[in-house]
Amino acid sequence: MGYVVPKIRKIFGEWRPPGDKSISHRALMLSALATGESCIRHCLRAGDIHSTLEALRGLGVSIQVDGETAVVRGVGLQGLKNPSHIIDVGNSGTTLRLLSGRLSAQGFSSVLPGDTSLRNRPMGPLIRVLKQMGAQIKAVNECAPISIRACVHPLSAVKVEFPFPSAQFKSALLLAGLYGDGVTEIKEMVNTRDHTERLLKLFGVPVSREEGRIRLEGMRGGNFPARSIEVPGDISAAAFMMTAALLHSDASINIQAVGLNTTRTGFLDIIQMMGAQVAVDPMLQTDPWQEPRGDVSVGSSRLQGVRVSGELTIRAIDEIPLVVLLATQAVGQTLVSDAAVLRYKESDRLRVLARELGQMGASIQETVDGLVIEGPTRLKGGMVRSYHDHRIAMTLVLAGMISDGETEVDEIDSVAISFPGFLEA
Repeated sequence: MGYVVPKIRKIFGEWRPPGDKSISHRALMLSALATGESCIRHCLRAGDIHSTLEALRGLGVSIQVDGETAVVRGVGLQGLKNPSHIIDVGNSGTTLRLLSGRLSAQGFSSVLPGDTSLRNRPMGPLIRVLKQMGAQIKAVNECAPISIRACVHPLSAVKVEFPFPSAQFKSALLLAGLYGDGVTEIKEMVNTRDHTERLLKLFGVPVSREEGRIRLEGMRGGNFPARSIEVPGDISAAAFMMTAALLHSDASINIQAVGLNTTRTGFLDIIQMMGAQVAVDPMLQTDPWQEPRGDVSVGSSRLQGVRVSGELTIRAIDEIPLVVLLATQAVGQTLVSDAAVLRYKESDRLRVLARELGQMGASIQETVDGLVIEGPTRLKGGMVRSYHDHRIAMTLVLAGMISDGETEVDEIDSVAISFPGFLEA
């Protein structure tokens, strides 16, 4: 039996989102490679983060978790241990890709299987570059499971230009580059989220960015010290609450201490373009490498259709399902393009959104790399499928909140991957 979506009479008050998923992954990964004890506060507790925690523990890293605080006793760049079993990364693409980078430089072999969904997500471009660096890595049809043989020679630094934006691939190469002989240089055609670069700088690692080129000097034989890290609220989680407030007829909510990294604030820019009632109050930052954060207030709004493309799409890539839902209630046409990467997530999100929201009465046309939505449309309830995709499941719950009649969403348990408290928020 699925989840029957309740109708909510009013949305108001203050709310702090859970810790940012992308930053929590990276903070744990880098703290494990530092020397000494790192304290990560407001670390997300969710299925994907559990995959990273257990993978690191399997590699000999001691991690103590108390509520939203994780204390990591780093083992240094050369201190990871040969795992006694296969490293199960579950459904976490971030865990799979970042571990592929760091394990490519280790003196022991490892296997990263991943679940059924993860075995359909492409790894080919990353694997090819890691092989250029000297990694002994292979995959089945360029997807998980990934097999990595022990590295007998230091990895070589590379200069690479990715033909498509991927913060996960970039981060994996930077982690491999820590072990490289020389300077690894990555050219980005479009700026992707820079959490890894910020954390590397926070840990004192020599990394720089200029004109879209990220350069990292290998640290063969070196190490970097532990740090304390405060993870901001997850803007992707906050976007669900913003969407609920925007769509509801009686809503006003203040979302506190949410991450405002400009590589992630595309959703805020889009809803402002749509005419949303939204106010952003940034907090004063004392450390230039800590993630920017602030409070965001959102209320019931009348929305207009917009065009979302290029770098704006990339900066809101995880929130595009919410943009599509908002567009069904906006006046006029909304065009989303340059979003082909969404076809390779936990589901083909473009196809699923067109199919499931279309079943609820939305006017959505699928294109090669996006969607065309005509609004506003009165949605009607019914039985809808999430395809075990957490972001699709949560988007459909919000659609059910404003639809006529009863809406039932299947496989709602998937929300625990990124936002365990979503249904209670």
